[in-house]
Amino acid sequence: MRLKEEKERLLLERKIQRLEARTLREQEKAHIAKKKEALRQARLADQQLQKESKTRPTVKKPRIQTSLHQNLQPQELQISEEAVQEGVEEGGHRARPQRVRRLPKHLQDCEITPK
Repeated sequence: MRLKEEKERLLLERKIQRLEARTLREQEKAHIAKKKEALRQARLADQQLQKESKTRPTVKKPRIQTSLHQNLQPQELQISEEAVQEGVEEGGHRARPQRVRRLPKHLQDCEITPK
């Protein structure tokens, strides 16, 4: 008799534990679903704001050209390579080609004086 009651009590405890675990899992799933939905709504609202706030088109920046890519004569290129090699032999670092920036169109025909 006692053993039978003990078995029933153990079975009931296991059932209760399973039910509690299931409800916890369901609550976690619901919580995660709410979070995902909130994130999705926030993302949509952000996209809408970005669409509405675009009043002017984006301006592309002018490309920066390196001096090696401009129309240099082969002789000039060799001289610069030799200078680089001399600099490396003296213990210096290999120099990068300096960047040449293109001026905006409204400043291209102006004279540029050094500071």
